[in-house]
Amino acid sequence: TFSLGILFALSPFIIFDMTHPPGLFLSRILYFNYLGSSEGGIYNLIPKFIAAFNGTFKYLIPVPFLKYLSFLPLTLLIFKDIKQRSDALIYIFIFIVQLAGSSLIENFYPHYIIPGIIFFLVYLIYPRQKNVLIYQKIVLLILIIASLTTIKSQLTKVSWENDIRSISAITDIIAEEIVQDDLKNNNIAVVAGPDPNTYGRRYRDLLGLRGISFKTRDEYNITDHLFVVSTAQESVIRNDRAYEMSYFNKGELFKKWEIDDSQWIIYLFKRS
Repeated sequence: TFSLGILFALSPFIIFDMTHPPGLFLSRILYFNYLGSSEGGIYNLIPKFIAAFNGTFKYLIPVPFLKYLSFLPLTLLIFKDIKQRSDALIYIFIFIVQLAGSSLIENFYPHYIIPGIIFFLVYLIYPRQKNVLIYQKIVLLILIIASLTTIKSQLTKVSWENDIRSISAITDIIAEEIVQDDLKNNNIAVVAGPDPNTYGRRYRDLLGLRGISFKTRDEYNITDHLFVVSTAQESVIRNDRAYEMSYFNKGELFKKWEIDDSQWIIYLFKRS
């Protein structure tokens, strides 16, 4: 039943790609994520899988000591399940497949693995025999303790999203530049910095309130000017493989602004 559910969910995409070669969905995945573009073949996938595995457990258990401590009981739990041919193995299998899939993508981000985490949690709470429960309980206890250690930081840390002063300064600068130079076909992106996959949504919304519009996230290929909001230096941004920079990494840096008392920088690139 589970396998049929997955097949039915994916079948519209498979049918569409088969009837519209070379395949819209597969080609877009290859284009945006550079699947298979890295050199090294299988030898490059192994370190990527390890990085995805490490990044996932860093997300689940953000305390390094506890993270590594969890590997032993988890390994023993899987070994016991294999030995007893437990039905719980299907859930850890799906979780591992998700990890393997994320290793095909050039850069790993925690949100790639979030859909698979539910299967990992179901695997941990799956009913088992008494002689296996000890390993199950140890892993769950480590997860709970690691989560409790992050409560203070989650409640007290200042997120860059809440830096209202910098956001206000950035939107003011962009709005003034667009009006002053009468820029046409402009776009905006956030790359090579914290939370890089936002395509400038926050700034788009705020500037939209002022009547300033941008090309859509799918129209970077027909954009003449690109505002890049980042915490990285120009050389890092030019080497960023984000889709947003595809048409601008060799273009002219028209202007640059540094936000006072902040790590944020605004770059204005012309199309290459």
